Amino acid sequence: MTLEKVVARILGPGGLLADQLPGFEPRPGQLSMAKRVAQAIDMDERLLAEAGTGTGKTMAYLVPAVLSGRKVVVSTGTRTLQDQIAQVDLPRLQRVLPEPFSFAVMKGLSNYLCLRRFDDHSKQLEIAATKSHEIGRVRAWAATTTTGDRADLDGVPDSAPIWREIASSPEMRLGNRCPFVERCFITQMRRRALGARVVVVNHHLFLADLALRSRWPDAQVLPPYELAVFDEAHQIEDIATEVFGVQVSNARLFALARDLLRAPAPPLEASRVESAARRLEAAAHVLAETLRGRLPALRGSGEEVRVEMPDDLWAAEVLQRYHELDNVLEEAAALCGRLAEDDGIEAERPHPPSQAKAAALAGLARRADAVRTDFAEIVGTARRDSIRWVAVSRRNLTLRASPVDAAPLLRDSFDRHPGPIVFTSATLSAGGRFDYIRGRLGLTDTASESSFPSPFRYSEQALLYLAVDLPDPTHEGFSAAAAERVLELCRLSCGRALLLFTSFRNLRVAEERLRADGGFPLLVQGERPRHVLLDTLRQRVGSVLLATQSFWQGVDVPGEALSLVVIDRLPFAVPDDPLTAARIARIREDGGDPFNGFQLPRAALALKQGFGRLVRTRSDRGVVAILDGRIARRRYGPMLLASLPAECPRTEELDEVGRFFGAPGQSI
Repeated sequence: MTLEKVVARILGPGGLLADQLPGFEPRPGQLSMAKRVAQAIDMDERLLAEAGTGTGKTMAYLVPAVLSGRKVVVSTGTRTLQDQIAQVDLPRLQRVLPEPFSFAVMKGLSNYLCLRRFDDHSKQLEIAATKSHEIGRVRAWAATTTTGDRADLDGVPDSAPIWREIASSPEMRLGNRCPFVERCFITQMRRRALGARVVVVNHHLFLADLALRSRWPDAQVLPPYELAVFDEAHQIEDIATEVFGVQVSNARLFALARDLLRAPAPPLEASRVESAARRLEAAAHVLAETLRGRLPALRGSGEEVRVEMPDDLWAAEVLQRYHELDNVLEEAAALCGRLAEDDGIEAERPHPPSQAKAAALAGLARRADAVRTDFAEIVGTARRDSIRWVAVSRRNLTLRASPVDAAPLLRDSFDRHPGPIVFTSATLSAGGRFDYIRGRLGLTDTASESSFPSPFRYSEQALLYLAVDLPDPTHEGFSAAAAERVLELCRLSCGRALLLFTSFRNLRVAEERLRADGGFPLLVQGERPRHVLLDTLRQRVGSVLLATQSFWQGVDVPGEALSLVVIDRLPFAVPDDPLTAARIARIREDGGDPFNGFQLPRAALALKQGFGRLVRTRSDRGVVAILDGRIARRRYGPMLLASLPAECPRTEELDEVGRFFGAPGQSI
């Protein structure tokens, strides 16, 4: 029996899942997608599979992947989806499928507790904790956890300083010289992954493995696999741009300086190591301030600012400050390397503590050398295939060198995998075409494509409101007019809203207007962790959440708690963003059309993501409002609208929105 037929017997009407999983409902789109994925696996194809919201795409690829008998790696764009697959979907399949299979989860090292660091810093954790209850929670969890996975630690925010003190990292790894090697959570994770049929990872880790293998073919992070599935595949390009580039930040330099201060140096050398740490911190600060002085655009309101590095940036005082910093890094690397060798000789007696000290010092030397290497690439001669830029936020300054086009790197990496690859997402096509995603992922004509529409009844469940009467978003009066319209819409929906902005400026104007009205509980991005904001939106019905780019995707708030999604402007990438500007210039140099070939389809995918926040279940009902009237007036409007559900009714009248929310069965 073919894999396709086996899949039909599992997912179809009267099938195994319908028979044994309470609440499971066979979905035609899910079954069609599962059959197509099965075909791709059997034929060793690359497949682009767009699955509309509610299709059930996760089960649609997991069932054929598991039943194929191949070693499978499933890669997700977010930790939320990774956890859902590992904690919900795969355990359900283990209980139901006739053939047993095993699975494992792999995350970046910083997601795992380092037992050695926890032991080293246990006496200092009280100082590191920002709240007294955090230390107790960490200690209780560390004593019982079997995985060391940060996701299992409740009650401690992701941003808590305590986690940075005890998390694992590539530079902190001591290998077989670590006294905790047999209990190490990283070692255990890799062993489980090696023996599992299915390994669940995220795009960062998958692409880091590809980048490593591209430099050293025998090196690897992931175990060998025969089938790869990318869920949330629309995120691959952005993550690849980060992974295949290099970056040096104040945060990275200050962390190195902090760890140098704690280095297990012999008493006679401790003062030299401490001096190197202090001078490193000072040199990083001076260089950052010099860069701010040289680049006026970096002096702003505290929100993140990105600027391209001028070709003549690394000259005069800036170059001098860089050399001073590089000299300190060179000295720190040499000092720690020499001390590591001395401790290593002493450890041959044998003396395990000395082995651990030697390994820790060697790790610091490697970190200092790695920073120097990355810094040299950023400071070096500009290349046509790379863009050098600076990003400044409230707390950090980051220097980056990023590939202008990640497609050639991705194409080469994918070509080294001979087996089937499935790319899936709710947003892969723009205006009904896959050309954009093909080009950005380097797939060109090497992948088949299929679309599986959402089962939701958008003709009944949703209304698209276009505010064509507002000023053009480029007009100075737009922000205030949009804020007033936001308030009117929230009154009609009784709150229960997600307001998506393309800039912090427009968000602040709307926030000020809503606070002056005082009619709704307000949740504002940045005031609390993302997951806390979303939990509050779900639980406190009537709330209004104001957010920017990171909330345009990955937000899942089913039910009446979210009945209105407002998009202030069409989500075109800011043209003076360094990466965007470099990509536009490259396309133009190559004779292409940057607007129709890059900016427009990218905006269409982002708009589709924003629209997809509204209807999450068959019973959801609500309004998506677009306040940018250009979608109805400009020639590119039809292409953007074609990326949204065609059956969704549209209106330009606010009264229609009021009637929608006042319709029978709709609570207001």
